[in-house]
Amino acid sequence: MAMAEPLTVGMIGYGFMGRAHANALARLPMFFPDAPAVTRDTLVGRDESALGEAADRLGFERTATDWRDVVGDVDVLYNLAPNHLHAEPSIAALEAGTAVLCEKPLATTREGAESMASAAADADVPACIGFNYRFVPAIQYARRLIDAGEIGEITQFRGRYLQDWLVDPDAPWSWRLDDDRAGSGALGDLGAHTVDLARFLVGDRTGGIDRVSGNLRTFTTERPVASEGDETTGDAETTSDDETASDDESTTEHRPVTVDDAFTAQLGFANGAVGTVEASRVAAGHKNDHTIEIHGTEGSLRFSLERLNELDVHTGDSRGYETVLVTEESDPYLDRWWPPGHVLGWEHTFVHESYEFLTSVADSTTGESTTGSTPTVPSFADGAAVQRVLDGIERAAEAETWVDLDATTTESVRHCGGCGGRNRNGFSSRRYPPDMASSSVSGFEMVITVGMGAVTAAILVGSDIFPATLAIPFVSMVLIGFIASRTVLGRRWSWR
Repeated sequence: MAMAEPLTVGMIGYGFMGRAHANALARLPMFFPDAPAVTRDTLVGRDESALGEAADRLGFERTATDWRDVVGDVDVLYNLAPNHLHAEPSIAALEAGTAVLCEKPLATTREGAESMASAAADADVPACIGFNYRFVPAIQYARRLIDAGEIGEITQFRGRYLQDWLVDPDAPWSWRLDDDRAGSGALGDLGAHTVDLARFLVGDRTGGIDRVSGNLRTFTTERPVASEGDETTGDAETTSDDETASDDESTTEHRPVTVDDAFTAQLGFANGAVGTVEASRVAAGHKNDHTIEIHGTEGSLRFSLERLNELDVHTGDSRGYETVLVTEESDPYLDRWWPPGHVLGWEHTFVHESYEFLTSVADSTTGESTTGSTPTVPSFADGAAVQRVLDGIERAAEAETWVDLDATTTESVRHCGGCGGRNRNGFSSRRYPPDMASSSVSGFEMVITVGMGAVTAAILVGSDIFPATLAIPFVSMVLIGFIASRTVLGRRWSWR
């Protein structure tokens, strides 16, 4: 629904994400004439000289170097800053009555994400997180099939996201490799998308993700500092004055990498379904390989971002997958674009995202319900829920065990009755040295130990090596020494 007065938009950031979102705003009136009219009002960045050129290129009317001067003067804020700058500007905008679209991950920590979600809940304006892959037509079509029960009850979710832009150990350092600014590496940068799709596609039918395990690895521990801003990741304007080396220093100065290069995780769903998620930024040969597989009792679905106009579907008694080209006018959003068979690209997901978000902003000003093609605009609550999963994976990796997502520490590990102190997945509920983690000291082992000690004592007494009065103390010392050695090595003892 168009408004009499255009919505004014402020945008923090003009690199990679800035170009994607500015392009979406420019395309909206051409292909979605029912979208609210917008004015690209103010572009925010640090470097005043570069800012002017970027504003001209991206179609913004003015610039600012301090977001505080902008958040209360526009209708909508697009926060595309580095992750550590998501919370403060977004919360300030919401408190000023400004709607917010913030890029993912929502924050660098679970606590920060929950603070942002709380601020959004208290605000009277929409707050959206940038999970743009929800708006791929094939993903929307997959959700329709799942909601209609076409593949039955969900049993398994599999997702991976592989890139290779950090394969070269001499690839330059950027803020995305710093834990304080990014929060995590492949986990938050790529894994956030996959976890959101798990929630979006199968969350309602599985009861949601309730426990996780994880494994994070960093393969290159330091990288050279580039001589210019971080254009590789599209955020040159956010680099601090002391973040880059001079031309002479650029070949010698290195900075530590304090985030993960790759991770793997397992997911447990409330209905008993299982899931696996992995991501890497050092997977040679993979540029932007995001794949999803969902298996149910009556069929399966398979999606690849590198073939984003297609969905592989297997249902019923068919002998294999059928590839469905999701480009018909009846498919989500496709009636706005080209004739059937004329494919869409990655950039179109941002157009769909802005259409839904800005429509919800316009509707919120008139008291109408949100309209549009997608079931939900991803909210800050969705972003916080994803952050809780990411946080759980990190805690699970540190503790090397499964953790419940509603737990505040890694000690809250699920146990099952009669499983020898282990959770239902076979992992020990405490951390032990690797060689000792497989079992506890059993009553049977203690009986064998006492028996062997008694036999040894009898032999010694029979050989007149020591008197019979020392036999019982000898056996006792053998047993005590056995239990003590097991305890020191990390094995617990129990009668079973």
